[in-house]
Amino acid sequence: MLFSEVYSAYFNAVAAIISEALEGGLTAKRMDEIVRKQAFSESVLSIVPALKTGEWALLHPSSGISRDGSFQTPIRHKPRMPLTTLQKRWLKAISLDPRIALFKQASQPLWESEDARTGATHGNGITDSPGSGEDSFTKLLATLHDVEPLFVPEDFVYFDRYTDGDPFTDAGYIERFHTVVAGMKENRCFYIEYRNRVGRLMRGHFIPHRLEYSAKDDKFRLETAGGWHAAYINLARIEVCELTDRRFMPRPKEKGTPDPTGATPAHCRAETPVGETPDPTGATPAHSGGIVPAVPAPIPPKRRMAQVRFTLKNERNALDRVMLHFSDCRKETRRPGDGMYDVELWYETQDETEILIRILSFGPLVQVVSPDSFITLIKKRLAMQQELS
Repeated sequence: MLFSEVYSAYFNAVAAIISEALEGGLTAKRMDEIVRKQAFSESVLSIVPALKTGEWALLHPSSGISRDGSFQTPIRHKPRMPLTTLQKRWLKAISLDPRIALFKQASQPLWESEDARTGATHGNGITDSPGSGEDSFTKLLATLHDVEPLFVPEDFVYFDRYTDGDPFTDAGYIERFHTVVAGMKENRCFYIEYRNRVGRLMRGHFIPHRLEYSAKDDKFRLETAGGWHAAYINLARIEVCELTDRRFMPRPKEKGTPDPTGATPAHCRAETPVGETPDPTGATPAHSGGIVPAVPAPIPPKRRMAQVRFTLKNERNALDRVMLHFSDCRKETRRPGDGMYDVELWYETQDETEILIRILSFGPLVQVVSPDSFITLIKKRLAMQQELS
């Protein structure tokens, strides 16, 4: 809200219109296009008339139209939108989150000193590694070195999160995270060695499907494609992660469109304990050379879905909080009465414990009505918490 209230879509749309007017050739049609792109489709009904009539005195007040049919503005310079002090303090606060390190350029420390971390004016801020170029994110953080954060991570107590989260600041973890992201963007298969749940070292060639973050576990996991042969690999368990020369063809976006190869790609992913059967695909790590033909489009993993239905009392802005909290889930909401809502939520069965904890976090404002199996889980969870208290 800090950003949308100060610089909302309307501000961005009008700023783009003024910038184009300064360059010349701003027509009514072009103004409509800018508003639809920068704001909302219905915004043309409010922004454009306000500019044309002179209600917003940002175009020439007479008719607003020059001889060549273009709009002109009395403003001499393109609009700039500097951050407010409150926005800077908020940005500084979220930059202290350990996960921010995953989205920086490799080998660049976020804050050089504890003084800079806490907002002391004599902190040195961010320093550049030799030979590495600054990205825009790093440049932004560099301007915040003397800003006091709005809050610090120590201000929060997570009562519903495991304490053995991923090592987000570990250099090796960050490198593997960047490798996974790069491979997914480039449609490339991975060669991975990782430890399974019992500590056994596994290896194989995998087709990436998506990267997930669990707020309950505070961990990232890589989901690989291949139908029922898919695997979920926690990034912290990965010891070796290399891009191979083998690329997979992106799956057609249209629902129901058959794969043009007609092949089932389950064989493109192999997983074996180290020291046993070698990988049958023959895929090679990127450093070994040799171009390997592209593999067929991966089959998305088959997901087992479940649903839960609960009633919601809209007190203390509970409806908005529930919608935001479960924004990653499919849901249907009905309003049977004043201040009451029926919510039906769909989730993956493997995330049931996390969904359970998230529902319980709303306390008496939420009451689960079905299914009975989920209600039983709630009773067991509450009984367990009572024993621990």
